[in-house]
Amino acid sequence: MIEPGVYIDMPESEYFGIDALGSSDIKKLLRAPFDWWYSSRHNPHYEPPAREKHLILGQALHALMLEGSQAYQARFTIEPDPLDYPGVLKSGKEITDYLKNLDIHVKSGLSKAEIVQIAVDNNLGGRVWDHIKAQHTQDVELFNKIPIQARQDRALRAMAKMVENEPAVADGLKIGIPEVSVFWMRKEYPDILLRGRLDSLNEGFTLDLKTLSNWKGRTIQDMPRRQIEEMEYDIQRRYYDEARQAVRDHVAAGNVFFPDDMDPSTQSDIDERLKAIAAVDEWVWVWLFFQVRDDKAGKAPIVVPRWHKPIGIVYEEAAIKVDQGLKNYAVLRDKFGLDEPWSHIEPTIEIEDADLAGLQFKSPS
Repeated sequence: MIEPGVYIDMPESEYFGIDALGSSDIKKLLRAPFDWWYSSRHNPHYEPPAREKHLILGQALHALMLEGSQAYQARFTIEPDPLDYPGVLKSGKEITDYLKNLDIHVKSGLSKAEIVQIAVDNNLGGRVWDHIKAQHTQDVELFNKIPIQARQDRALRAMAKMVENEPAVADGLKIGIPEVSVFWMRKEYPDILLRGRLDSLNEGFTLDLKTLSNWKGRTIQDMPRRQIEEMEYDIQRRYYDEARQAVRDHVAAGNVFFPDDMDPSTQSDIDERLKAIAAVDEWVWVWLFFQVRDDKAGKAPIVVPRWHKPIGIVYEEAAIKVDQGLKNYAVLRDKFGLDEPWSHIEPTIEIEDADLAGLQFKSPS
């Protein structure tokens, strides 16, 4: 558990390590409520999936675009690319020949690993591909960084440079406080901790970065709308407006927490910004969709900004969805608890021909 409040510069691992419900939980509790327990921390047999490629790229994009190059380099490490090491030695024979040309004795019958070690012992590891890769792996394990490919790093930095040259987008990124974590509770659910991690927060709008998915070959203009509908981003969008209201309440109550090692002047600046943000009664939501350059897949770098007012049928229905997701959680938690698996049996009903209308067009011939 954690004290409800606003947390600045909270590490992502710490944020997700706290037992609280986020927007993804709400979506699952709405559409597949009985499944929620099985992918939660309460299931001792749950096997978390390996980090998916697009999720890693999205996290890297967030760090670079919202927090800057220093934060990006602190969390991610670039996998070695042979193109960046001209003349690098890969095979055992290549390494052996190179060593012999330098009058370094190499006994016959040695394994490749032993040959590599001879090169390292002679301060030539920087020329050997196996050693270069091993050093990178060691850095990943030692500093707990997330590896990304060199071509992905080039694409991300190209995207950052492209955005910097577009003031309308760059200014929107610069004015916000990045990665604001907030924890709160509703009055009707005082024992359910809720959480949100706002990509970027400023006086006029809340910014959310989304990676574009265009596997169906849609037009640039149509991609964001379709993605919002299919992924039900309206739920997160509405839920995070509640998170922003919680930010306002916490700032007014003084429930704002900073890292112990944060510079006092920086802390003071952020505190003043938060007070200015909390004083604003109206704001809009901005989705900033990105498609990162991918030469392998043949994709260009694209940025598509879209904004949405907190009014209308979609906004109101999203509130109903959030409420229902929370209600489902409360009901099932009270019924099963969190230490026992959740389950469900539907009533037995007859399937009539009208329910199978799609079959009438499938001819047996």
